[in-house]
Amino acid sequence: MNLFKQRTIEQGAREDARHGLDSVEDRIVAELGPRPKLDSTGNPEHAEFVTALQDNVRIAELREDLVRAEDVASNHYPPILYTAGLAVAVAAEVLGAILIMRALGVRPAERLPLGFALALALIGITAVTAHRTSARASEGLKTNSLNTPRPKRSVWTLLLLLAYSLFVGAIAVVRIQSSTDEDASRIGTVASSLLMLATCLGPAWMAEWLMRKRALAVAAHRPVRMLRRRLRDAERALKRARMAVNRMARKGAAWDAAAARRRAQYRTIHRLESAGGSR
Repeated sequence: MNLFKQRTIEQGAREDARHGLDSVEDRIVAELGPRPKLDSTGNPEHAEFVTALQDNVRIAELREDLVRAEDVASNHYPPILYTAGLAVAVAAEVLGAILIMRALGVRPAERLPLGFALALALIGITAVTAHRTSARASEGLKTNSLNTPRPKRSVWTLLLLLAYSLFVGAIAVVRIQSSTDEDASRIGTVASSLLMLATCLGPAWMAEWLMRKRALAVAAHRPVRMLRRRLRDAERALKRARMAVNRMARKGAAWDAAAARRRAQYRTIHRLESAGGSR
């Protein structure tokens, strides 16, 4: 406490003593301001601190949910691995489609965009066909478990299977024609055509399988990321609230110490002035 403040308190104590007053608390508040305290009703920021401090139950629940979500996600590889595999499968499919474009006599400048379009079309129709057939198979299993007749395939499913068969047949014809050689036997031509057809259809089915597995992995890992983010935010809010409350407690302790010094000085001067005036 500097000399100016000390003299201010002494002067105030003398004035109060001459007038028969005791305003030590008012003078302390006028000099130091109100005592710092946590006001959850009048201060929205303090209300947030109180809410965060009472969030221990929610944090415990988030931790339990995170453990359960991590247990489920542990059954799936990270989606990034499926994404990398999908990129390799698409690249292989594009390469096979470019070879088909070359067999069809497409100019080199047009092979890449047309091959890319063909690869996407083949992967797309493969994925749709697999989805429709797997969906119908799952419906058949459900109906058989209920001892009901298996539902007939819909017209759209049959048309899709027909379109896929024609698509595969067209690729096979192009492959057979491109591999025809006068010196090659019929068996060798068919075998090489089947191998080349497998190299074209294999990546498409692999891409479809990877897309399904990736969708499952994403669905399993998404709750983990969401819960981790929520838990991290809740823990940060709790840490920030604790720091704010501790800082406010230190300010309150410092205010109490300063007020005690001023109060003691005021009482001393006030008693001395009152005793001197009563004589």
